[in-house]
Amino acid sequence: MERFTSTSYETAMKLAKAKFKSGFEVTNTREIDLSNSGLSNDRLVEITVTPIKNIPEIIEVKENTLSLNNELIPLIKNELTPVKDLYMEISLLRQEIDLLSRRVNKLIQPELNENEQELFDSLSEIGFENPMALKFTRELSALKGNNFNLKNISNSFNKIFSKHISPLSIKNGDAIVLFGQTKSGKSKTSELIADELLNIASVHIRKEIKLNEKVKNGITIIDSPPIKLNEMGAMQNLSNLANSFIQIHRVLVLSASTGFEEMLHLIASFAPIKPDYIIFTKFDETVMLGKLLTVLNESKLKICGITSYTDGEIEFSTQIQNHFVNAISKQLGLN
Repeated sequence: MERFTSTSYETAMKLAKAKFKSGFEVTNTREIDLSNSGLSNDRLVEITVTPIKNIPEIIEVKENTLSLNNELIPLIKNELTPVKDLYMEISLLRQEIDLLSRRVNKLIQPELNENEQELFDSLSEIGFENPMALKFTRELSALKGNNFNLKNISNSFNKIFSKHISPLSIKNGDAIVLFGQTKSGKSKTSELIADELLNIASVHIRKEIKLNEKVKNGITIIDSPPIKLNEMGAMQNLSNLANSFIQIHRVLVLSASTGFEEMLHLIASFAPIKPDYIIFTKFDETVMLGKLLTVLNESKLKICGITSYTDGEIEFSTQIQNHFVNAISKQLGLN
């Protein structure tokens, strides 16, 4: 508590403010009449104040301090960039470990009779891993008289694999983003899908990642530029673009001729973009059909289409089950 005296209330308050910059509370005010003293006819004002604690003192920020802060912020952000990249790499590694651990847990050696063993081995040769090969073998072996016609094979296939198939349902105003490695067939697939959708609405294909450029009407197909798996910044930009649309379908494009382990690695690497679907391109170039189904089973993604080379040109198809059944039957010599 302290008293300040002056010829006016305002000047007394100024004296108090000069001393207690952090703030204070006026607890008493009184006037002092000097005429009785015979020294002066003036009147003085006395205020009693109590300083307020725990309030930070206001410090005047000078221009050179602001300039220094502006220089430090970019440096701090630059220093934190490796930490962000490391966090992303750890996240991707966890994705891969999860996918591979599921594979290890599902490796089994089933007990089969002679006929089942032959079929099981044939399925394994075209890329089916043990659990899926066993399920398909049991279904096919249950056919009476081993009646392996296309209809029965298709029914057996449908019981096991239909949950992995989901053609896109596109309407006016939707957006589709296609992403994948260089030479995966992504750009050609974008053009083929655009041709399929022209009977629904106008289609706009974009090849650049720009958040401020959106069409109000029609369907937007984003043919994302090539992204290297270690370009976390570009991957985050694409993820931000996808998140900016109200209704968007995120499609990872993989060449069917890609190796199994590499496919799992790609799926884990593109996880930040949160793919919903897979399109397998160059379907006619692989004989390892079980590999593709195992990838779908382990990644929990759905296939929405394939491209293949037919009659001298590349075609896009959503008749996924028919393509798989025909190709599997051909590989196994069942049709």
